[in-house]
Amino acid sequence: MTAGLQRVLSTLFSNVTQLSESDRVRALKRERDQLRREVKQLHQELLPEPVRVAQQKALMAVVTKIRESLDLETIFRSTAREVRQLLDADRVGIYRFLPNSSWSEGEFVAEDVRPPYSSIVGLKIYDHCFSEDFGIYYRRGRIWAVDDFEDIDLHTCMKLLVERVGFRANLVVPLLEGEQLWGLMSVHLCTEARHWTEDNIEFAQQIALHLGVALQQAQALAWQQQQSDFLARAVSQAVGREKTVAAIIDKIRRSLDLTTIFKTTVEEVRHLLGADRAVIYHFNPDWSGEFVVESIAPGWKSFLDQQEENPLIRKSINQCSLTELGNPTISDTYFQKTQGGRFNHGEVFRICNDLYAEGFSKCYVELLESQQARAYVIIAIYNGNLLWGLLAAYQNSGPRQWQEREVQFLVQIGDQLSIAVQQAELLAATQQRSHELATTLEKQLEQRALELALEAEQERALSEVIDKIRQTLDLETIFQTATTEVRQLLNADRVAIYAFGAGSNWEYGCIVSEDVVEPFASALAVEIEDRCFSTRAQAYSQGQIWACEDIQKVDLEHCHFMTLSRFQVRANLVLPLIKAGQLWGLLCIHQCSAPRKWQEKEIEFVRKIAVQLGVALQQAELLTQAQERSRELRSTLADLNTIVDRLADGLLVIDPTGKITRFNPALLEMFNLNGIDLLGKNIASIFPLDLALLAQKTERQDKGTVSANVKLSRDREGQALATSIRREGDGDEGQQDLGLVVLIRDVTVEREVDRMKTDFLATVSHELRTPLTSVLGFASIIRDKLEEDIFPAVKLEVLRAQKAMKRVRSNINIIVSEAERLTSLIDDVLDIAKMEAGRVDWNIKPVEPREILERAIAATASLFEQSNLRLIREIEPNLPHVEVDSDRLIQVSINLLSNAVKFTPQGTVSCRAQRQEGFLLVSIIDTGIGIAPEDREKVFERFKQVGDILTDKPKGTGLGLPICKQIIEFHGGKIWVESELGAGSTFCFTLPLAGETPELLPR
Repeated sequence: MTAGLQRVLSTLFSNVTQLSESDRVRALKRERDQLRREVKQLHQELLPEPVRVAQQKALMAVVTKIRESLDLETIFRSTAREVRQLLDADRVGIYRFLPNSSWSEGEFVAEDVRPPYSSIVGLKIYDHCFSEDFGIYYRRGRIWAVDDFEDIDLHTCMKLLVERVGFRANLVVPLLEGEQLWGLMSVHLCTEARHWTEDNIEFAQQIALHLGVALQQAQALAWQQQQSDFLARAVSQAVGREKTVAAIIDKIRRSLDLTTIFKTTVEEVRHLLGADRAVIYHFNPDWSGEFVVESIAPGWKSFLDQQEENPLIRKSINQCSLTELGNPTISDTYFQKTQGGRFNHGEVFRICNDLYAEGFSKCYVELLESQQARAYVIIAIYNGNLLWGLLAAYQNSGPRQWQEREVQFLVQIGDQLSIAVQQAELLAATQQRSHELATTLEKQLEQRALELALEAEQERALSEVIDKIRQTLDLETIFQTATTEVRQLLNADRVAIYAFGAGSNWEYGCIVSEDVVEPFASALAVEIEDRCFSTRAQAYSQGQIWACEDIQKVDLEHCHFMTLSRFQVRANLVLPLIKAGQLWGLLCIHQCSAPRKWQEKEIEFVRKIAVQLGVALQQAELLTQAQERSRELRSTLADLNTIVDRLADGLLVIDPTGKITRFNPALLEMFNLNGIDLLGKNIASIFPLDLALLAQKTERQDKGTVSANVKLSRDREGQALATSIRREGDGDEGQQDLGLVVLIRDVTVEREVDRMKTDFLATVSHELRTPLTSVLGFASIIRDKLEEDIFPAVKLEVLRAQKAMKRVRSNINIIVSEAERLTSLIDDVLDIAKMEAGRVDWNIKPVEPREILERAIAATASLFEQSNLRLIREIEPNLPHVEVDSDRLIQVSINLLSNAVKFTPQGTVSCRAQRQEGFLLVSIIDTGIGIAPEDREKVFERFKQVGDILTDKPKGTGLGLPICKQIIEFHGGKIWVESELGAGSTFCFTLPLAGETPELLPR
């Protein structure tokens, strides 16, 4: 105990003795709380580094949740849990202010609370004091930390809140959604005071900052969905217009009949624009003219009919300024506002939103009134450079504000109509084009020399960037080299690398590297948010390149145009940076001083640079993944070591030379080797001979598991399973032998139970044989007497007698059949018992395999005839002899063949015998019902019937295959099954050939 603490206690007790009992109790409580705070403060000061590490881990967990999910509920729950555990608090709650409540109303939407304290999720709070006294300060980022509410004077409404929620100390941090106060994160201690350290407060602030990011992400997702719906509607309208243009183009290409083309055009235009009338007007050389086609909505007068009724219409049009469309100096307010737009290359149009607001001449107004027109768009149709006619859309029902996209659509249609009337002029235009190409070719030859020099310089820059990528994985160095080289070579004003923010859906990011010339401002590290950019991102992700000569003369979304203008961009070239098939960012080349036409060679050069930068990004990603994988492997290895040490079975691992490389405590216990270090020792020098021989036996096989019985300490029995550890080599190396792993289980109790069960079955079966023989014999005698003496004497005219005879005959047959089945079962049980007890007399002698199989086939021939199945023999000639008990091997073969017949409704059964690496391999293959994977091992267990025994009557005793397994293994072979449900089964067994040393056959 420190001297300071002793002084505190001494003062405490001296003061306490001078107080009354109740005062002494309160004084002791206050001193106790003070001591607790001082102890916690000392603890935090003594262990600063682990606390900071834990805080960083918790902070990373919150950041990871925000990146992985946009579900605020999940993020809040995870954050509350991490903060409460780290700060050792009783409760951490997320409180949200209700919208438009001026911070006076809200509720707890998430929490993590320590038992036994009750939950406050869903608790609604109305606190007008908060909005008046605290709201403005929390909005500015204020933190409120109270060590002990008993030591401060609270406002009445705050005191009621503390009593309602039930806490002693708290730490409150504001949650800001951008600049708006969204809610609070509150950390509570319910029964004791708490001194909040600077580390606690700073950690809570960092958590609140990232929760604010999550709130902004959720808001951004909702806004993006609204934009997506708007774009979908715009795309639908654009598709309709494009279909109309395509239909008219198709008519023009298929036909030279202008009347057909014109009729199709006006119909499509009127319906698509929802106009009241669409017409095509043709000028004569003297500027008189006529309407050639029209499409009108119901209820309006026809121009064509008026034209026929009043021929003066054809002559008076030139008096009302329509011919002024041929004059390029015509005043048009729409043309001025859009600075010509896409129509400043000779196309001319006129827009009238309201007839009475344009200041037209009196005759022109009267003309349009006679035609019921109130608003219109007129597009010029040219034949070469001569005005041929007009395409017009009218709104008769009232004024109409024509949209730019509608005008653009009509201009497109006007262009196509111009093509139609110009088809007669195509030959002359082609000749003119040929002359222009010849002139262009001459200029191109002069330009080629300059391009070759530029290509050489581009290759040098590309080589330098590639060299940087090969020399370093530092993306900052690679990016800076690329931007500098590209800007200097292309003589651009700015070259920048833009990286999309994680989880931003391509809507925001920042410039991570750039090279820029004065006087243009740097964009490095500037965060850019362009929500309309996502419409282009899909094309970029597929490798599309964007080259713009002048952003003021292309149709850009307003938000995208404003983003480029922010950085003084006039022309730009943008290429995607792809990492692992995903769009990571953009390589941007900006011309700020003037428009610029990007050359194909320049685009190809920058494309190569972008590809190499994508390679660099992938390499950096692979390095990060490798480092992460290394950490995971170290963690997995630690887990595996723990599992191995806690295994109840003994584990032993040896290398190819027989030296022990790994063992567990259970192994030492089994062999009474506690306290002995086995590492590096040879297996033969420590363990019994049968275990060392098992290791040698395993080395001779390539796959599978080898088992053996081993003796354990204290007269216990064990079963060892050993398998080789192999690794596939590279190239021509083949497999590499890494050693052997042995798993040993104590089976002393199981073996004793098995022996007791075998003895019991043998005794019971032997005792049952004598009475069962009598039952079978007397039942057979009764059946014979009934058939020979009693049934012939019964009068068949009596119906009841006939039924009784039939029932008796059936019952007697069942008794005989079941007695024979039970006799067979008892014989099988006795065979099993004898084999396991070692009391079977084996008659071992050399036998030809063909002789055994032929005898088995002959014994089962009647089964094949009755089942109408075909038997296929595939027995190799001149097979070597096998030293076996021929009667027992015939028993095995008959059992496998009869089983194949039982479970094969139709098809074939094949009997195959072949020599294989010192073994005789016999296979019985059927096309029957097959065996499910989970039942394959069960078929060799005693009394097991696989399949649905509730609906299918068992077709045997369940001992045939176990007896076969005992016989085959006695002869040094193996038996197994390969099968798929519904695809047949293959039962195989092996026998060692006489005079040969066999290799173990893999299963």
